[in-house]
Amino acid sequence: MPGARFQVADAVRLGADPAAAAELGAFDTIVDSALFHIFREDPGTRAAYVRSLHALCVPGGLVHVLALSDIDPGFGPRISDRLLRESFDAGWELEDLRPASYRGRVTPVVADQVAGLHVAENGTVETAAWLARVRRV
Repeated sequence: MPGARFQVADAVRLGADPAAAAELGAFDTIVDSALFHIFREDPGTRAAYVRSLHALCVPGGLVHVLALSDIDPGFGPRISDRLLRESFDAGWELEDLRPASYRGRVTPVVADQVAGLHVAENGTVETAAWLARVRRV
C-alpha cells in the first residue's frame, strides 16, 4: 500500500508517554485487528489502550477495530457492542459498528473453545466479530 507506515510499539503505554508517541508520529488511520478484545477483563489497560490510540490518531483520523464478538459462541475473549461504545466515548465519535466475522487458526491455546464451530481442514475457524469505525474528535 503506497504511503502506508507500519509501526511496532507498546500499544498500551503510548498514551502515557508523549515522547514515544511523538517519535512514532501521528496517523490518519489506525487498524486494530483482534487486539482490543484482549483487554475485556482489564478496564484500566483498556482505557490506557484507547488513550494511546487517541494520542497517535490525528484529529479527524479514523480507528478501525475488528474485535471478537459475544453475540455467538466462539473462541477467545469476546466482547459486547456495549463495551466498544463505552470505551470510545470522550474524544471519539463512533461512526459505524456492525457485526462481522473473524477467521482464526485453531491452536492448542483455543482448541478447547471451538466445540460446536466448524473447523476447516486447514485448521481455520470463523467466529462472530464486531467491526467498528471510530473517528477522533
